[in-house]
Amino acid sequence: TSSARRSKRSAAPCRRRRTVCRRCGSEVTKRIAAQWFLRSREFAEPAAEALRSGDLRIIPEQYTARCTERLTDARDQRISRHAQQGIPVPAFYCEACGKMTVTESESALCPECGQPMQPDPDTLETGFAASLLPFALLGYPERTDDLQYYYPADTLVTGYDLVTPWVSGM
Repeated sequence: TSSARRSKRSAAPCRRRRTVCRRCGSEVTKRIAAQWFLRSREFAEPAAEALRSGDLRIIPEQYTARCTERLTDARDQRISRHAQQGIPVPAFYCEACGKMTVTESESALCPECGQPMQPDPDTLETGFAASLLPFALLGYPERTDDLQYYYPADTLVTGYDLVTPWVSGM
């Protein structure tokens, strides 16, 4: 039976695939680390409703059901990564009192104790940073003429392979 085959396989020694650095050949050890996330459900539910009501259309329509399903079951999106280059996460930590703050400035003083704060070492995830680019170029948070002209957008052209993982996550 299939259950017997499975138990035979499970008796074999576990072989895990080693991840090796392509440059130096040393083994890469994965580790769990804190990341920044965006609560997606607050944004996903109105988008799913717009798809269901027909206010938002996906062409070709064969992807509508997949996008609606993904939006309905939206998970929080990771928006940071551990990288040396990229747009820094705008968060700062105070070592003196433990306060964390998010600010637009490149350096910060703690609002609680007035001590200098240390910047978060992470950068914004590439896809999330790319979604911010139009707003940065068009003058957000000011309501510029260009921003009002282009947003909200009525057309997004992309490859079929990006519809479910990226577009419905944006």
